[in-house]
Amino acid sequence: MSNNTPGYPQFDDGSQPPGGGYNQQPGAGGMPPYPGGAYGDPAYSGYGGYGAAPGGPPRLPLSVGSALSWAWDAIKANPVVLLVGFGIWTLLRGVGANFEYTVDGVEHSYGFVWGMPISLVANLLAPIVVAHVCLVVASGRRATFADFVAFPNFGQALLASILSALAVTVGIVLCILPGIIIAFLLSFAIYVVVDRGTSATEAMRSSFQILSSNTGELVPFALVGFALILLGSVTIIGWIVTAPLVYLMSGYAYLRIQGRDVVRWAH
Repeated sequence: MSNNTPGYPQFDDGSQPPGGGYNQQPGAGGMPPYPGGAYGDPAYSGYGGYGAAPGGPPRLPLSVGSALSWAWDAIKANPVVLLVGFGIWTLLRGVGANFEYTVDGVEHSYGFVWGMPISLVANLLAPIVVAHVCLVVASGRRATFADFVAFPNFGQALLASILSALAVTVGIVLCILPGIIIAFLLSFAIYVVVDRGTSATEAMRSSFQILSSNTGELVPFALVGFALILLGSVTIIGWIVTAPLVYLMSGYAYLRIQGRDVVRWAH
């Protein structure tokens, strides 16, 4: 029987998962970390036909509104850890920015002298942390600050991050638009590496297949994500909320497009 305790996760039917530690398996007294597949389990068979298991009910269409609502509920259930953790990584990713402006005909610029190398490293590592934390939240476990310095399957995840960044850079140099398309098609590569423990190249192929086969449903997520990030930047400090929302919405889309569920956070 569910007690629907405020602040604890629930599934769609309103029931709550039993207590249990991170990465427990079914039958071990806890819930599986990621519904539909065990997080970090190399034996996980994959995403099949991007829907429910054979013979099961069809996957419901993705909804940006549902994703946004889920992400907001998750943040409200654990605001300090998620906002601070995601906020720090977002700052590190942007610390290499250099600002220039002109006053009375005199050009001025300012930026952190070590900002560029820090930003470069952070942009390679942050996607790994983001994927890990989003999958943790989706599993129903409350994320901790320790999760923001966790790098599952680090070698392959870092390689996937580097290869994806290089592919996007080449695409942008060629004609900008190809870079945007490549960034979109590879946006789930790190999730696959972290989630399934695969190689970097296999994860990139899987990401390409998932995104290219579900473009109509996933493009709106990308557009809304871009709009939220832009809105956060324009409002100076709004990114503290919009960036975590975008990260969590991405994790939601990654799981739900494959017919896997996420745990709902109640209050």
